[in-house]
Amino acid sequence: FNCNSIIFAGYGLKKDGYNDFENINVAGKVVVIFKAGQPTDGDKPMVSNPKTDGSALSGKIKYLTENKAQAVIVVDPSIDNMSANLKNYLVSPQLVMKTEEVIKRMNLPQGMAIINIGSAAATKIFAAAGTSVDALRKKIADSGKPASQELNVTISASATKVEKPVRAENVLGFLEGSDKKLKNEVLVITSHYDHIGLTTSGADKVNNGADDDGSGTTGVLMLAEAFAKAKKAGKGPKRSILFMTVTGEEKGLLGSEWYSEHPIFPLEKTITNLNIDMIGRGDKAHEADNNFVYIIGSDMLSTDLDKIGKKANKDYVNINLDERHNNRTDPERFYYRSDHYNFAKHGIPV
Repeated sequence: FNCNSIIFAGYGLKKDGYNDFENINVAGKVVVIFKAGQPTDGDKPMVSNPKTDGSALSGKIKYLTENKAQAVIVVDPSIDNMSANLKNYLVSPQLVMKTEEVIKRMNLPQGMAIINIGSAAATKIFAAAGTSVDALRKKIADSGKPASQELNVTISASATKVEKPVRAENVLGFLEGSDKKLKNEVLVITSHYDHIGLTTSGADKVNNGADDDGSGTTGVLMLAEAFAKAKKAGKGPKRSILFMTVTGEEKGLLGSEWYSEHPIFPLEKTITNLNIDMIGRGDKAHEADNNFVYIIGSDMLSTDLDKIGKKANKDYVNINLDERHNNRTDPERFYYRSDHYNFAKHGIPV
């Protein structure tokens, strides 16, 4: 956008007794608001509950969007103290998988632009209009009334979307079952082989991810080797097994999502997904005995899977099966945060 004036709308509040948008038409305009803070009535804040009275930033954005503002510039002093790592995160490219849904979303008409600026940038904008952040805050505080106004300052901003295709692969290994009928059913064993990429400092910038999820990937390879040897010895499984290490888990479970939407073997013939994630270390809850594993999801879609797994554990290895996170409402939300979820959402036991 390119504009010759902007609308200053104070704290962006619209409530009984105080309305920053009174007598202002924001349609098609660039509007500047303070992200935080509030006017006072004497020593008493005029805002009681940001969640219900529209004073939270989301409420301000909602109002401006509904009233068709062209853009909103949010003055947020905390940006000036933002760490370098957080700044890099905010401006880093976004990796998405181009599914039909994503393509449709990317092609939607451009909505209202939301631009966050720190105090340094705000100072320059208001100085060009012959005022300052402090002066405007003081005017509101002294009068107890909005100081909304049009500011004669030229602002232009533009952003160009740059798309760069990135190729990544899931790696699959298939072991056919020995039973003529049951071999058409497939057990899928997964892990993710990606980690979080490069860091911004240090001599070794590569985040190797030995535990997350090199440990799970190694586990899949060891299982594949063991089952291949068993089959060679005439003791292979009756059902088929697909060993799969997937890509893009850290970017949103992308590899497993792709497979679940484009399966090599029909999902209706996929009996179970066993997903292995971060089995390479203990934690504070198990310092006394790290012979444990967290089990998540085994009883959510199939009671049989849960019973079979626990019996096998009791009969052969007898490790501690910790189920403290085995809950859809668990605060950590692990059930939704690894590749098994893309099978579970299709009704496949995990």
